[in-house]
Amino acid sequence: MARSKRPSLVHQATERIKSYDCRGQSRHKLKQEYREQIEDKGKTVKSTRVPGKITGDQTFKNYLSRSINFVRWVKANYPEVKWLEEIEKRHIEIVNAYIDYLNKQLSPFTIHGYIAGVSMLLRTSNTDYDLPPKSYKDITKNRIDPDAPREGFDHAMHQELLKFIKATGLRYIELCRVRPEQVVKDIYGTVKIEIVANQAKGGRPRIVLPIAEDAEWVYEYARARQAAGKDRLFSKRDGELPKYCPYHPARAVFAERKYAEAVISHGTGEIYTRRGDGRKFDKGALQELSSNLGHNRLGICVQNYLWRPVGWDV
Repeated sequence: MARSKRPSLVHQATERIKSYDCRGQSRHKLKQEYREQIEDKGKTVKSTRVPGKITGDQTFKNYLSRSINFVRWVKANYPEVKWLEEIEKRHIEIVNAYIDYLNKQLSPFTIHGYIAGVSMLLRTSNTDYDLPPKSYKDITKNRIDPDAPREGFDHAMHQELLKFIKATGLRYIELCRVRPEQVVKDIYGTVKIEIVANQAKGGRPRIVLPIAEDAEWVYEYARARQAAGKDRLFSKRDGELPKYCPYHPARAVFAERKYAEAVISHGTGEIYTRRGDGRKFDKGALQELSSNLGHNRLGICVQNYLWRPVGWDV
C-alpha cells in the first residue's frame, strides 16, 4: 500500500485560496447576501470583505502570492508546523512575528495589504494583529503629476488616452472593456457612459457623466472609434493602453474636476472631514463623485483621489 503523503504548506495554502475563487461573480451581490445572513443572526457587518469569497482577478492573484510567501516564511521559522490548522491555533503569535519581519522592509500600507491576504487564508481578521499605524501623508505611490515625464511612457503618443481618463475617470480594466456604443446622449443631450456589470471593478454597473468641458469630445471620440470599426474604446492589443501610463494619477485629476462640478450641482452643505489633515468636503458632492468613480465609501475618494489641496475645499 502506498504511503499517504502530507501536502506541503504551500499546497495547502494554494488549495484553500483556490476554494475562495469567486471571480466572475458580482461582489456587490455576494456582499448583500452576506449582510443578510449576518443581520438575520442579529449581528452587524463591520468588514467590507466577504469571508471566503474573492471576486477580483488581481485580488485573487495578490492573495495567492501573499499566502504562499507567508507559509514559506512559516516553514523557515516554525519548522514544527506542518498544517494550516496548526497556524490557525497559534495565528496571533505567528502572524505578529511575520509582521515584525515585514516591518523591516515594507511600508505600513503595504503590510496591511499583505496581512489582508494572510487573514483571508487563515479565516481571521486584520484587527486580530498588531499592525503598524497607517498615515496617509506617507503615501507616495501614484501621487504624481500625470503630465510629468515618466520612464516607459510617451505622453505625446498617448495624448488622447490621458485626456479621456481625465474626462471620464475610467479604470484601466474599463478602458479595455467598454465599447464605443456605450457612450451615448440622453434625450436632453447629456453625454453618458453606460458601464455594465462585467466591465467594472466589483461587478457594479454605473453611469459615468464625463466632465462637462470635455463631454462632447468624449462623445465624438467614441463615434470616431465606432466609424473606424473598433470594438473597444482603447485596444491593449494595438498598444493603446501602455503598461506605464499614469492611470490612477489621471483618474485623480478627473476626481478633482468632477468634485468641483459636483459642489455646484450636488452640494448639500453637509461636511465630511478628511482624516489626517482635517480638510473639509461637501458630502453631497462627494456622493456624486463616488458614484462616478464606482466606489461605495466617501473616504476612498478623499484619501485616494482628492489628496492635493487645490483650492476648492469647503
